[in-house]
Order: sequence, then C-alpha cells, then structure tokens
Amino acid sequence: MAANPLELLKQGFGELLQNGAFSDFVLRDSEGKVYNVHKAIVCTQSKFFQKACEPGKFKEGEESKVNLTVGGSVAISSLLEFLYTLDYGYDPNEVQSENKLLSHANVYIAADFYDVPKLKELATTRFQAALALGHVSSTPEDLPKALESTYTDIPSSDRALRDAALSFIVDNISVCLRTSETSGLTIIDVMTKVLEFGRDLTMRMVNELEKLQPEMDRWTGQGFRKVQCQDLECLHIWADARAVIPNDTHCPKCGGRKSYWDNYRVD
Repeated sequence: MAANPLELLKQGFGELLQNGAFSDFVLRDSEGKVYNVHKAIVCTQSKFFQKACEPGKFKEGEESKVNLTVGGSVAISSLLEFLYTLDYGYDPNEVQSENKLLSHANVYIAADFYDVPKLKELATTRFQAALALGHVSSTPEDLPKALESTYTDIPSSDRALRDAALSFIVDNISVCLRTSETSGLTIIDVMTKVLEFGRDLTMRMVNELEKLQPEMDRWTGQGFRKVQCQDLECLHIWADARAVIPNDTHCPKCGGRKSYWDNYRVD
C-alpha cells in the first residue's frame, strides 16, 4: 500500500527539524539547547515568531536569532515538533512515564506564550487523557506539580487545564487528598501555596454538594436514620438522616448495588 502523502510530508518536515537543512532562523531555549529552524514554517503558525521576524522591529529578527525565555528543552522541542508535524511525541500506553501531566501542562504553557492555539488544544486533550487513564496514581506528585504550574504560569482567564484538573479531583477526592509519610508535594500543599486553587476547589465542592441537596432533603424529610444491605451474607447497616445515598449506590461493605435504599430502613 502506498504511503499516505500527508504522512510523508510530515515525515519530511520532521527530518528538516532534526537535521536543520536550509535553516534560516536560530532559537536557543532557557536550558541552552539550540534549534536551527525555518522561518517559513515557524512564523506562519506562531504570532510570536512572526512578530520577532518582522523587518526593522527587533534586532533578534534582523540577526535571525532568538533566545526563548519560556519553556525548557522538553516543552520547546514539543512545540517545534508540532509546528513541523502537527503532533508531538506521546504514547498513551506509557502509564509509568513520570510527570506526564506536568509535561503536557508545560507544552500548553509554551503554546500559550508563543501563541500556537492548535497546540494548546492538543495539549489540553492529552492532559485530560492522562487524567482519565490513571497516570496520576503512578506518579503521585505529578498532579500537584502540574496544578501548581497551571495556576502560576497560565493567566487566570485561561481555565482549560484548571477545569480539567478540578473535575478530576472532585471525582476522586479521597485518592487525591490522601498523603503518606513519603509524599512529596501534595494537593493540600498546593491549596496552601496557591490560594486561588484552594478557592476554586472549595467552590467546586460546594457546587457539587448543592446538586445533591434535593436528595439530602428527601432523606432528612422522610426521617430515615439507618438502612441495611439486604444481602444475607452482608446485612451491613449504614448511613443516617444526613447521608446522601443516590440510587444505584454500592453497599460500602459488600459492594452490592441497590436502588431506593430508603426501602431498606431499619430502626
């Protein structure tokens, strides 16, 4: 089968980035790594590079050399790879890769600063995928570090990564707030250091509780005190009038699922 022409084009552009052939623009990142790139490729997709290369405006453009102050080598390499191939290195099956969330957050930060909107979209998608695939549990410090970076290095008006992380934390609150003696940076640490995050998480939790209020009112209004699992091998008694037990909730002991737990009231 003949190769896909678009894939061949991406491959060819990727090789141009790797070997620097016919380059006319030199970039140096904050870690000192040098990239020989092509104005026709980077300036047409990034307003930052476009402005830097406008004739007579900046000496960097006249000299065709720019020192990049935002983004380490990994993030800048990913940024440039995207400009050349519309993608950046990523294997969704590498669950054990350290700091995967932080890597995607750093790519997002670089894309925001250098004004590459499509890369921001891709980094957001991959950030969300890393959360969904459970990469957090394999590297416990990854989410707190990514959160701290997201809240300190991205404008507060830009909520894509913030909202994705907040939704994940609310849905997995007990796991996310769990700490141990060997824990490094934790979610609780970030709440203390970054007050805006603490406020956002608190408000998100309040909103979730408000959604459950009708169910709480139904329970308290009918005066239920306790309910009992009807599995004869379990018969676990749990909850009280203040508990919120939605339909199809699992018994906390045996895991059995029931609807209308109020039918199983005990004194």
